[in-house]
Amino acid sequence: MDGQRGYDDSDSDTDEDEDGWIPPCVESVRNYWNNFTGAWLRAYADNPISEHIQRSVTQFIYGPLKDELKMPKRKRARRYANRNNLYHFARQLWKVDWFEYSSPGTRVLDWALTLAIVYSSARIGEYIESLARRGSGRGLRYKDIVVIVFLNEDDRPELAMQLTKDAKNMTNNPHRRPQHAFAEGRYARPLYQNPLLPYLAIFLSRQHRAFQIHWEEDLLDAPVFLNQSTKGAKRVENADTFGSRHRECGIRAGFPVPPTIHDWRAEGLFLTDKHYSPDARMGQAGQDDRETFHTNYQPRNASVDGQATLLGDERRDVGNDAFRELTLPRNPNLWHSLPAAKQYEIENRQD
Repeated sequence: MDGQRGYDDSDSDTDEDEDGWIPPCVESVRNYWNNFTGAWLRAYADNPISEHIQRSVTQFIYGPLKDELKMPKRKRARRYANRNNLYHFARQLWKVDWFEYSSPGTRVLDWALTLAIVYSSARIGEYIESLARRGSGRGLRYKDIVVIVFLNEDDRPELAMQLTKDAKNMTNNPHRRPQHAFAEGRYARPLYQNPLLPYLAIFLSRQHRAFQIHWEEDLLDAPVFLNQSTKGAKRVENADTFGSRHRECGIRAGFPVPPTIHDWRAEGLFLTDKHYSPDARMGQAGQDDRETFHTNYQPRNASVDGQATLLGDERRDVGNDAFRELTLPRNPNLWHSLPAAKQYEIENRQD
């Protein structure tokens, strides 16, 4: 028992920054314990951790450990990563970044994964191996993707892709796994916003409204997002390594505290709730409980233009959107945010 409790003590000492140690939320520590017991069960199915020990350690987390480490009951304030934040990430990654990845394909993989997460308001574990599923090898497979070429509203060929998420709590109900469609877009937009490339469109026959691209049989179970830390082995990417690269890119892009995957998810679900029905929002989020959104994702600023409503003016969103964006401060003048050429210029100035 002491060994298990020692695990929780050591695991809690992970949230440290330059200003000193910050205690994690008690629910975060409890989640780490749940992740550990789940991974243990997958690795040692014949020798699981007893329910008595699991309950005892959980009580220890909520009791003595919480008091000793002065862990807060609530998580940090929710932040919202919007399309302006996405632009800063894209500009850093594709235009001014000085960082060299060990594999050139890592930059492409990370952006493909980022757009999939942002556009589908996803949890990180719905496309790659999460911490809660460590060692499971679960993640997006080619069989979970359908790519079509169709004729859009302007009778022009357009690529579209549908992904099927490996959603939370749906392991035993695969028929309920959420699906999300992305398309090139009817109107011209910056290339970084396009989750698809415009290849194959010229091959579309004008006699067909849509044409499905079929994957080879031996590719169906292959991971789409391969781990970038292993050479040769075709293992699925995991949340640890992608999360680290995502955070480091955010720091280089000028965010002192970069957006997390859930910050992108929060903004996406807020906008979905604003423009679609509650049922559509729940489908997008992969949730069964209507209150989950209001408890965990609803901004304290309800984005209501009370001034315009009272005065009878046209209601505006831009002000509330700006305040939501301020939940993720950015300083583009930090040294590590400057392009490599600018750093070189400053380093070699005569003054």
